[in-house]
Amino acid sequence: MDSKNIKALLACGLLSLAGISQAQTLGEIYNSAVDNDPQIRAAGAALKSQKSLTQQAQGALLPKLDFTYSKSHTNFENKASAGSPVTIIASSYGLSLSQPLFNASTWFNYKQVKAIDHKAELDFSASQQDLIIRVAVNYFNILRANDALIAAKTEEAAIKRQLEQTQQRFDVGLIAITDVHEAQAAFDLVQVGRIVAKNQLDIAYEALQAITGQQYTSISTLKEDYPITNPMPADPQAWADDALAGNFALKSIETLVVSARQGVKAKRAKHLPTVSLFGQYQVDDNDDASTIVFNNQAVPLSPTDQVSKTIGIKIKLPLYSGGMTMAASRQASYDLIQTQENLTMAQRSLVQQTRSLYSAVVADVQRIKARQQAIVSTQSALEATEVGYDVGTRNIVDVLQAQRGLYRSKRDYAAARYDYVIHKLQLKQATGQLSPADMSAINGWIDSSSNTQRRN
Repeated sequence: MDSKNIKALLACGLLSLAGISQAQTLGEIYNSAVDNDPQIRAAGAALKSQKSLTQQAQGALLPKLDFTYSKSHTNFENKASAGSPVTIIASSYGLSLSQPLFNASTWFNYKQVKAIDHKAELDFSASQQDLIIRVAVNYFNILRANDALIAAKTEEAAIKRQLEQTQQRFDVGLIAITDVHEAQAAFDLVQVGRIVAKNQLDIAYEALQAITGQQYTSISTLKEDYPITNPMPADPQAWADDALAGNFALKSIETLVVSARQGVKAKRAKHLPTVSLFGQYQVDDNDDASTIVFNNQAVPLSPTDQVSKTIGIKIKLPLYSGGMTMAASRQASYDLIQTQENLTMAQRSLVQQTRSLYSAVVADVQRIKARQQAIVSTQSALEATEVGYDVGTRNIVDVLQAQRGLYRSKRDYAAARYDYVIHKLQLKQATGQLSPADMSAINGWIDSSSNTQRRN
């Protein structure tokens, strides 16, 4: 074998390996999403931006030190006495220091921004959990759409065979033409279903690509023996209580209430006096030593070098601001009431959502068992219907309906399993307990040897 053939074989081998490596597991896609998802990166930038705002608010409480420097050229000319012009060069520089000693409004403003800082941290944590949900939903949507497409193609092939057999029976005069029309209509409908399923699969792949920025042509499937169990503890109220204590979105609203309270205090504190310490060190220097002729008399100018040092306390008491302070205080109070009502609404909504998710998981467990049994039942029903059709006791419509029932049962069973996984993750998200460890646990049940393919 020559070198060209060897290189060709190696190239083919590398291409085949590249094709295999395109199949991604849930964990691999999640890790890619952590690095590439624009929403989570935007949330991270928002957190850093808020940290900068907090530092700015803190700076209003700390000392301020300024350095100033100036230099000037001044020309004097006495036209009446015809004196020669004189230029005086002066310069000055100094340091000024100020430190707030008492400013309640600034302090409460800082406390308000500090609460918003904590809110930004909670929002980022919520965004991290939301990323887990988005990746899982889109991943299992691909598997769901893939199962639907497989079922549609299998059903299409089966009905096509049924159509061919029906046509043959009609050709020899065993059945009426209406049976052929029924089979043809069923075949046309299942073709439409296959086209729709293929489109849904493409959409699912595109949705996952929007998160990671990477194109996928194959992902790994969920193992058949993935455990289906009821949530523990088996008490919806216990889950609701955990949600009230740990849900990040709810905690975020709670920090808004804290921030609004500090905002009310900050507005009311505008009525209070402010006390600040100030100090200044100033040097003034005239460098010229000339004389000025004034009223026919020469006035000597000698260099000056003055140094001044100042230290003191400044007290400012606001007396009247046109009613702006009172109006701002009332507005802040109404904002606080609005935030408190939003918190109450969020608490009630969260309890309802958590209890509903708990019920959904429990229902999913029962539904999966029922769907599994339905596959056995519809398979038996199809076999019996086909036997009846062969002996003439059932018609072609019965056979087609039985086939459709079997493939629908298989599709619904797979969908119920994916619903269970998603609802279980959403239940943990509601309680604030969802973490990357949950993705790792599910990824342990992903079968990397069994892959879906983005079909043409």
